[in-house]
Amino acid sequence: MPRRSIASSTNCSKNKWESMDSYFETAKEVMQTRLDKVKVKSAESTTKSCEQFSITECMEALESLGDIDGDTFNKFMERVVPCVEWRKTFLAMSEQRKRQWLGGLTGYEFVQELLNGHLDRMYNMFRMDAPVFLNLCQTLEQSQLLEDDGHVTVIEAVGICLYILSYGAVMRVVAERFQRSKDTVYRQFKRVLRGLCGLAPNIIHEQTRGQQPPQP
Repeated sequence: MPRRSIASSTNCSKNKWESMDSYFETAKEVMQTRLDKVKVKSAESTTKSCEQFSITECMEALESLGDIDGDTFNKFMERVVPCVEWRKTFLAMSEQRKRQWLGGLTGYEFVQELLNGHLDRMYNMFRMDAPVFLNLCQTLEQSQLLEDDGHVTVIEAVGICLYILSYGAVMRVVAERFQRSKDTVYRQFKRVLRGLCGLAPNIIHEQTRGQQPPQP
């Protein structure tokens, strides 16, 4: 059998590597083409979504509600302009819900205002001082009896429950005060009440016979 020359072997190896380089280069081009298509599709989807729920549509919906004061307008712009999801949600609301959403402080903002405001306001609203209120929220969380429920924080949920217990307020009034639907108010009230009942075994104990109750 004739022996293959060194030059021939070198040429074969060179052709082999050139073939592999060509293969990888082609594969790279195919992957880049696919990636470009995905980027274009994603950009088109985003653009379509932005056009469908445009700021102009939201502004027209806002103007249809009638006279809107400056603070409400600024609040609307802060929420709606940067976020497509906010625009989508706003346009899907009924006229009544739009007015509720735009009016006054949100439930969380209301509770935060009480916590950072005059001491008497907190006590008047929830029959509880701010440190006691925060300690209650922390205890419920640490005991795993209550946690944030989607868009409703523990602080707001406890505030809703205490407001109802303090005033015997009907759901409609609480919904207006906390800018929530009646269903949300009802659900949060039940959640917190269940959590408070869960604390009972750790707090309420049968008094030992002969033991004097602590003096206030």
